[in-house]
Amino acid sequence: MTGRAMIHVQHLLGVGHLSRAARLANALDLAGMDVALVSGGREAPQIVTRPRVRRVQLPSVRAADASFSTLVDENDRPIDDRFRRNRCNRLLNQYEDFRPELLVTELFPLGRRQLRFEMLPLLEMAHLDRHCQTIACSVRDIVNRRPQRQGEMLEWLNRYYRVVVAHGDQDFLSLQDSAPFLDQYRGNVLHTGYLTDAQPLGTRPETGEVLVSAGGGAVGDSLFAAAAAARGSSSLAHLVWRFRHGRDAPVDRIAHWRALAGPGAIFEPVAPDFTDRLAAARLAIGQIGYNTAAELLATGTPAVIVPFAGGAETEQTRRAERFAAMGYPVLPESRLTPGNLVAAIDVAARQPRMTANQIQLDVGDKAAAALMHGVAP
Repeated sequence: MTGRAMIHVQHLLGVGHLSRAARLANALDLAGMDVALVSGGREAPQIVTRPRVRRVQLPSVRAADASFSTLVDENDRPIDDRFRRNRCNRLLNQYEDFRPELLVTELFPLGRRQLRFEMLPLLEMAHLDRHCQTIACSVRDIVNRRPQRQGEMLEWLNRYYRVVVAHGDQDFLSLQDSAPFLDQYRGNVLHTGYLTDAQPLGTRPETGEVLVSAGGGAVGDSLFAAAAAARGSSSLAHLVWRFRHGRDAPVDRIAHWRALAGPGAIFEPVAPDFTDRLAAARLAIGQIGYNTAAELLATGTPAVIVPFAGGAETEQTRRAERFAAMGYPVLPESRLTPGNLVAAIDVAARQPRMTANQIQLDVGDKAAAALMHGVAP
C-alpha cells in the first residue's frame, strides 16, 4: 500500500500515547506514505515528528484527574454536547480533506470509550469510503480490562477493523492476556515488537546521572517527593540527580522537591532527549508506562520501577510484574516512602545493565509493514 495514512490519537494525562503514535507516523513516512497525525490532547512540543508528517490539532481535551471519569477542555471546563459536535465535525472534515487509504485509531476501540462520540462517526465514514482500504487499531502491549465493555469492543472491531497491531512481544506480554475476547475477533492480531527508537548504550559513556521521571503528564508528585527525600541517604547520593517533570508541574511543587533533594539536583521539564538520557544514565527511577518500558528493554539501564496505579488503572502494575521477574526492583505506590525507595535504589545500583535480547523490539518498520499490508511483517 502507498498513498495516505491518517492516525487518530488521544492522550489524556501523560503523553505516552502521542509519543507512540508519533513514532508510528514517522515509520509510515519513512515507508513512503503521506501521513497525517491527528491529536486530540494538549499540544506537546517535546514530541518530534519528521518534517513531512502533517500535525493536526483538534480542540484539546484531557482527563480532569487520574480517575479518567471527566474530560475537560483547554480551560478546564467539562466538555458538553456542543463541544463534542464541534470536535466531531472538525475530525470528519479532516478525514474528507485528506482521504486516507489507511486509517489508524490509537487504542480505540480497546480503550478511549469516552471518545465514541467522534470515533464511531469517523469509523462509519471510513467504512463506507471505497478509497479507504484498511482500518487498523494500533495498541500497546496491555489494555485495562473492562469485562462489561467487551461485547461492544468486539462488535466495533468486527464491523470496522481489518487488523489490530499490538506494539509488544507476544511471548513477553501478549495482548490477549488483557483482552482475551480478541480470540473472537475475525481480523488479524499482529504483535510487532516494542516500538522504540532507543539504542543500546554501546560506546557512549554513561553520564553517571540518576534520572527520575514520571512521563510528561500531570501525575508523579508522590514519586518526585519520595525520590528527592531519598537522594541524600542513598548509595548514589554523590551523583547528579536529574528530575524530569511534566511541563505543567506547579512551581510550588517544583520548589518543594528541590528543597528536599538538596544542592546539585536538576529539575527540568520533559524534553526530546529523554531516550538518550535514559540510555546513558547510571540508574533510572520512574513509572513503567509503555514508552519507558520499551526504552528500558532496549537500553538495559538499571532502574527502580514505581508503577502508576491511579484510578482503575492496572496496566503499569501488570507490566511491572514482568519486569520484576527480570530482576528489576519494583516498589508499589502503596509502599512508596523515602526509606523504601532508598533500599530499592541500593539494590538496583548493584545490578549490571540488563540484556533483553530475547524480547522483540521494533524501530517502526515492522509496525509500518503490518499496517500497510494487514499481514505479519
